[in-house]
Amino acid sequence: MKKKQILFMVSNNSIIDPFLHSQLLDIYEGCKLFEQYFIFCGKEKENSLRYANIIDNGNSKNSFIRYCVFYKNLFKALYKNRKNEVTIHLRGFISGIIFFFLPKILKKQVKFVYDPRGAVIYSLEEKTPFIKKMRLLLRYIDRTLISESLFTIVESKKLKKLKIKLYPGTESKYLLCYNSSSLNESNEILDFNSSNEINLCYPGSINHWHDIDEIHRVFNHLVKILNHDIINIYILTKNDNKALIEKKFNENSKYNLTVNFVPYHLLDQELEKMDICVSVVKPTKSTVITSPIKIADFVIKNKKFILNRGIGDFDDFFDIKNSALLFDYGEELNFNLEDLIELNPSRNKEIQHYLKIDTNRENIIMNLEKLLK
Repeated sequence: MKKKQILFMVSNNSIIDPFLHSQLLDIYEGCKLFEQYFIFCGKEKENSLRYANIIDNGNSKNSFIRYCVFYKNLFKALYKNRKNEVTIHLRGFISGIIFFFLPKILKKQVKFVYDPRGAVIYSLEEKTPFIKKMRLLLRYIDRTLISESLFTIVESKKLKKLKIKLYPGTESKYLLCYNSSSLNESNEILDFNSSNEINLCYPGSINHWHDIDEIHRVFNHLVKILNHDIINIYILTKNDNKALIEKKFNENSKYNLTVNFVPYHLLDQELEKMDICVSVVKPTKSTVITSPIKIADFVIKNKKFILNRGIGDFDDFFDIKNSALLFDYGEELNFNLEDLIELNPSRNKEIQHYLKIDTNRENIIMNLEKLLK
C-alpha cells in the first residue's frame, strides 16, 4: 500500500489566535506536497478548519490537563499514521516540548520543521520566574529540536544571531521568516488632518509585555497633541481585558473608547478606517528579538503608526525613511502633531516583501520541497 503524505500542524494555540492562521493555515493552503492535513487547535464543534482536520490540543482546559490532552492526542495521531510519511510543523516551544518527550520509536520516521519563533526560554522566565531553575533543561530541548529539525524558523536577524551564540554549530539550520501579515495591501494614506474626526487604534494583547499603563500613556499624549473635535480610540483585544481597559481609559472623557475583540480574518476591514495605529512592546530579553505581527499589518495596510524603539530589526529603517514614529518606552513623549503629519508610510514599500505571507510561504515550501525529496 502506498504511503500517504501527511502534514501535522502542531500548535498550542486556540482557533481564534492569529498565529494559527498566519503561521500555519495560510502558509500551507494550496500546497501540493501533502495529501492530508491536520491542525492542533483545541476542541471545536466542527471537525475541520478550512482545509485541515482538527485535533484537540486541550487548549480550553486548565494547564496540567491541557498538556496531558495535547500529549495524548499527538501520541495517538502519530501512532495511527505510523505507516504513512509524516511531516510535522511544530509551532511554538510548548509544542516542541510535547514532541520532545514522545517515545523515540514513535518519532523515528517523522520529519519536522521547528518553529519556536521568539526567544521562548527568556519569555517563559519573564512570565514565570521559577522557570529559571529549568533553564539548562529547556535549552537542551531547544538545541536538540533545532539540531534534529529539517530547519528551524526564526523571526528576526537578532534572534538568529542569539541562537547561533547560544548553540554553536547550528548556523545552517535557520530560516528567517518575519512574522508576516495576511491582510490585503493598501496604497491609500488617510489624510487625518483634513477632517475634524480621527480614529486611533491599538490591535493586540494586554499583558506583561504589552503594558496597559504604557499603552494608555501613549494614547493620552496623542489626545493632547491632536486638534480634532472627535477622537475615537479603538482597542482591539481579547474581551478578558475589557473591564481593565475601560476603567483605565474612562478616566479621560475627551475621546470615544471602543474595546472589542476582532478575529484576525476581520482585522483587514477594521484597520481600513484607522488613521493612526499604535504598537507597544515592553523591551525585554525575549521581545527585543521579536517581529510583532501588528507592525507587519501596519506596513501592509500603509498606515501611519507609532511604536517604541528596540523591538525587531527595522528601527533604523523607520528612522532614516521617516516612515514610522518611534518613541522610547517609559521615557518622556515629545513628538508633536507636525511629526505625525510628516510621516510617509509609503516608504515602507521597500520592506513589504519581508512582511508578506507570500514570502514566508514561498521560502518554507521551497525548503520543504528540497529537504523532503
